[in-house]
Amino acid sequence: MKSIALSFDDASIDYYQLVFPYLRSLNIPSTLFVVAGFASGNVVACYESCNFKQIIELSQSGIVEIASHGYRHCPCESPEEIQRSLQILSACTGELKLGYATPHEAVPEKKFWKNRKLCAELKYVRLRERYTRIPICLFYKKRYDKTGDKKWLLSIHERFLKTRGRKKRRGVPVIDSVQIREVFSAEDIYRLLCRSRDNRLIVLQFHTVYVGKDLPSGDRYPVGAWPFERFQALLSLIAKDSNFVFTKIGDYYR
Repeated sequence: MKSIALSFDDASIDYYQLVFPYLRSLNIPSTLFVVAGFASGNVVACYESCNFKQIIELSQSGIVEIASHGYRHCPCESPEEIQRSLQILSACTGELKLGYATPHEAVPEKKFWKNRKLCAELKYVRLRERYTRIPICLFYKKRYDKTGDKKWLLSIHERFLKTRGRKKRRGVPVIDSVQIREVFSAEDIYRLLCRSRDNRLIVLQFHTVYVGKDLPSGDRYPVGAWPFERFQALLSLIAKDSNFVFTKIGDYYR
């Protein structure tokens, strides 16, 4: 059995208006990574973010896990800012521990892990395609940059999904995610999932799902955005396969 977690970064209003109603109609869970400063209005965002009222509604739905994506969505955020985001979102959800996803492709520094109080408030840490930095994957990436052939990107993800994908630091699970790119079709992702290792969690990372030919509010998410029709097709393929089960990331680590 393979556990599939749908994760959405940034908590844009598109998730609340389009993705959430669709997933709720199918009773499919997902994890939403919220930038606390954007949701509170204390930090200016380049897109319309869900507000606290909407985040509370999502949390109370039972199918959405609320997690932190930092306070300012900055890769250089201090442990104190990250902790502040966790505390703000904990107050919204009533959860004592929350997951955290690093903004962009950042990796937690030593001072992050040395902050014992911060680690005690974390359910898990989700990275973004950290595995792409190993030598063979860097070679595949160079081939993709040169040829534009998506098979090289798919080879990177396939290599990662055949590993156990398990790691802990200071008792906190550290997981990596597969970023869903515009260039991938629903069938591409489904084939990757079928070739992945059994008995593991696979986190698919989206930014947004949109309707029509253009991204909402301009080309905000050139990476990690998918047309709604393609999103529907992928979920249909996964749902029909008894080898897969949908889960929230936090539920997997209970």
